[in-house]
This record gives sequence, structure tokens and C-alpha cells, in this order.
Amino acid sequence: MENSFDVGVRAFVSLITLINPLCVGPLFLSLTREQTLQQRNVVALKGILIALCLLLTVSFSGDLFFHFIGISFSSFKIVGGFLLFLSGINMVTGTDSNKSEAASVDISVFPLGIPLIAGPGAMTAGITFVAEAQGDPTKICTVIAAILSVFFLNWLCMNQVDRLVRLLGHIGLDIFLRIFGIVTATIAMELMISGIQVAFHLG
Repeated sequence: MENSFDVGVRAFVSLITLINPLCVGPLFLSLTREQTLQQRNVVALKGILIALCLLLTVSFSGDLFFHFIGISFSSFKIVGGFLLFLSGINMVTGTDSNKSEAASVDISVFPLGIPLIAGPGAMTAGITFVAEAQGDPTKICTVIAAILSVFFLNWLCMNQVDRLVRLLGHIGLDIFLRIFGIVTATIAMELMISGIQVAFHLG
């Protein structure tokens, strides 16, 4: 039988892959490039806390959460992937399709908190590992510790993103953001394809 340490390690590895700070950081920078350092730090903290609360809620409520609001998880994957795809395209083109709504939309909620950090992949992993713990308090604590560790690393990466700005300069930053925009759009497409395959029983 797998011990609690092994469960925690597997949860950490899965989540750090799904919520990769190296992917979150560039998109966060793209969203906040016009903001001051203090404003960025506030957005980063809010985004992390919102995503953390959502992920823990979904992880411990499992499939009941989606059943309660009447949606399938595959549909959530498709929509979440589409929204993330739009963010990736905006990074590549250097435009902001939501610029006219900037005053009314809190980017710490969307797209930072959801679906970039607490996305369908992370939610699936959270639900899976909590279910595997089978009510064992020690295993549940290690899963929570893994989630908190991954979120801390993502917050740290966003909190230090200003150093990346100074290091790359204006031209380097534009190139960097466009490259990661392509990566973000590709990840989003994989997410949509996965959701479509489940929804239509393909592959």
C-alpha cells in the first residue's frame, strides 16, 4: 500500500506539471505589464488565494460540485481550454481582446485564478488525489501540503516577475511573451481536445 509520503510526492509532481510556474509567470506578466510592482503583487496574491480556495473546494467536494451546478467535467475542460487559448493568442499578437472591459474585470479572478492556476487539469488532479487518500488524515494532509507548496512556488514566480522585465528589456520581453503565448495556446488546445474526446466518446 502506498504511504502518505508517496501520495504527497505524486500529488506535488502532478500539480507542478499542470500549474507550471514557468508557464503561469509569462502570462501573468502579459496581463500586468502596464501595472506597477505593487499592483502586480496584489493581483498575484489575490489570484493565488482565489485559485487555492476554488481548488480545495472542488478537490474535497469531488464530482458533487459539478453535478450540483449541472455541468459535465468535459464541458468545463472545453470552455476552460478555449478561454486559455484566447489568452495565449493575445500574448502572441500583443493585443488585449478584453481591454475595453479592463475596468470591470478583475484579472486576478479571470484568467489568472481561473483557468490559468485552478484549471480543469489541476481540479481533476485534486479530486483524484483526495479520493485516493480514502479519508486517511495523514494522506489528506500530504495532498494539502503538496497543493500549498505548488501554489507557493507559483506565487513566488509571479512575485519575482519584475526581475524578468529588467533582465530581458522591452524587445526581449516581447519575444519571450510571444513564445510562451504559443506554448499557452498549445496547452489550451490539448485541454479542449481532451474534453471533446471525453464528451463525444472519441479515441
